[in-house]
Amino acid sequence: MGAWMQRVIRESEDRARQEGRQEGRQEGAAGMLRRVLQIRFGPLSAVHEDRLQQLTAEEAEALIERVFSAGRSDGSIDEVFAG
Repeated sequence: MGAWMQRVIRESEDRARQEGRQEGRQEGAAGMLRRVLQIRFGPLSAVHEDRLQQLTAEEAEALIERVFSAGRSDGSIDEVFAG
């Protein structure tokens, strides 16, 4: 196998690992957000579950922070997602 073919394979493997890490980070952040929301607001609706699936890791992390400031004791889950 030529050097160029090895380089192509290595670059493809690197890309796959990077995509896997990003996907894992997104799933982890969404999972943490889900747990925090359930603790604070109870079971999530299908609408909120769908919304969680569409978030990037960065968006999920920002929403985790927002959970703790959403109207303090009388806040709603919609305040968290409203931004």
